[in-house]
Amino acid sequence: MNDDPSQVDVLYGRVHLLDGSERLQRFIDSVVETFVEMAPHMMKHEFQRESVKLHVTIMNSKFASSQRKRFDARRILQELSGFDFGQAEVTSLHLSKRGEYGRDGYYKCVSEFSLL
Repeated sequence: MNDDPSQVDVLYGRVHLLDGSERLQRFIDSVVETFVEMAPHMMKHEFQRESVKLHVTIMNSKFASSQRKRFDARRILQELSGFDFGQAEVTSLHLSKRGEYGRDGYYKCVSEFSLL
C-alpha cells in the first residue's frame, strides 16, 4: 500500500470501529499470527508486516483496464476528506485465496467463520 497519494494504482480508505478501540485490529492480527505459526513455510513470505492494514478499496485501476495504471489521488482525497462511507457490521470472517475469484467477483472464500 503506497503512502504517496500522487502515485497510486489502488485507493484505500481506513477502517475503524465506532468505539475507537483496536479490538478488530488485534483480532485479525492474532488470526494471521496463528496461521504463520501453524504454517511458517507457507505464510512467512506472504505476511511480513507488523500488522494487517484494515482497509476498504475505493478505487482499483486494475478494473479500469487490463493493466494497473498509477493515478494522482490527491484531489479525490481532498474532496472526500471527512466523508463517511457508512457502517458495516462484521458478522463473519472469510478466509480467501488470493488470485482466485468466485462467481461473485470477490476473492474465492475457502472457509468462513461466524463471529456471532
